[in-house]
Amino acid sequence: MNFDIIFFTALISFFIVVASYDYFEFKTGVPTFPTMPAVPAVRRRMIEILKNDMETRKIKSHSIIDLGSGSGQLLWHIAKAMPKVRVVGVELSYIPWLRSVMRQRLFGPANLRYERLDFWPYDVSGFDAVITYLPGKIMERVGEKLNKELKPGTMVIANGFPLQAGWQPYETMTVRVPFKMKMFVYAKS
Repeated sequence: MNFDIIFFTALISFFIVVASYDYFEFKTGVPTFPTMPAVPAVRRRMIEILKNDMETRKIKSHSIIDLGSGSGQLLWHIAKAMPKVRVVGVELSYIPWLRSVMRQRLFGPANLRYERLDFWPYDVSGFDAVITYLPGKIMERVGEKLNKELKPGTMVIANGFPLQAGWQPYETMTVRVPFKMKMFVYAKS
């Protein structure tokens, strides 16, 4: 195959991916950015918090949702570490969602599912834990949504940016990665 054709095809593919990310950022007001899944300290700490919550509350069929799951890497690690837990990622942006689904179908695990949906109308009331890594500018609206929908005792882990709308974390921690990353842990009152 001619090098020019390969280069041109790669360049067009790149622009399609970039345009897709830009379109969904414009549509939702939320950029796609990863939860630093490659940094084991963040991932391990989050899994530890979720496991402790499940054991403390003695929930028989625990379920976790990630609002805006992006490319799904963090959830994939959580689902592998907690195989008896139902784990759901909700992502509207097509390319990250497709990447998530392809990885899950190729490598499992079976307890993980990704939905290509806008999370604003998605009912989260049936989940025992919620994870977010969303920009601070929308955390007021996220806090309002979770206040309306979550049942008492539901755990929320806000990674990087605190919830607003009256939420008070019962634990705030700093995980040292190449920079300091904060996690805010809440329980719905």
